[in-house]
Amino acid sequence: MSKAYSQGEAFEGIQYLRALAAIMVVAHHATFFFGGVPGWSSFGMTGVDIFFGISGFIMVHATCGLDPKGNKAQQAADFFARRVIRVVPLYWLALVYMNKSAIRRGNIDAGLLADFAFIPRFSEEIPGEIYPSLVPGWTLNYEMLFYLLFGIALLWGARRYLVLVLAVLALVLIGQLWTFESAPALFWTRSVLGEFALGVGVYLLCSKRSMTPRPWVAVALLVLGV
Repeated sequence: MSKAYSQGEAFEGIQYLRALAAIMVVAHHATFFFGGVPGWSSFGMTGVDIFFGISGFIMVHATCGLDPKGNKAQQAADFFARRVIRVVPLYWLALVYMNKSAIRRGNIDAGLLADFAFIPRFSEEIPGEIYPSLVPGWTLNYEMLFYLLFGIALLWGARRYLVLVLAVLALVLIGQLWTFESAPALFWTRSVLGEFALGVGVYLLCSKRSMTPRPWVAVALLVLGV
């Protein structure tokens, strides 16, 4: 792997992209507080798509140094543990605060338990939408699925990224071929999952020794993306 993508190095470009995505998401959420603003675009929603791509990119960076001949089960277990520590405690705390009244009364239903287990469900407040009680948590439901697939793929050693991408694309293909009524099946087969695979592919492409970044390629990709 090239020096520019050595494990443990901070990616300034990724940090800038994260900042841009965060600003876009904040701008989108602001529309819920200010109501319908003429000419206010919903382009900010795209910030979430950027975050999903970054997630795929960073997960490969965090595991590219793993020995393919090492203890794969231990590697997968360590990966899961790190992801859980980073995501679960704060999210559960937020869920408890969001549902404190219901929890205090002992009114814990299957929907709330599903939220704590990162299982998608149809929203009671927003009919037809698949959201947890803490609505922004829908993104974490995707993240946790990706982490699960990623951890399982680590069991394949040197072929882990190929297995991961094929698994993600298989779910997307299933979602295109069949229509589901179950919230988890419908949610976990949406095309948005492909963005994680895109992030994986971008990292693997950029990590090639023979690849030299060229400004005109970046500009062309930016124009194409827009």
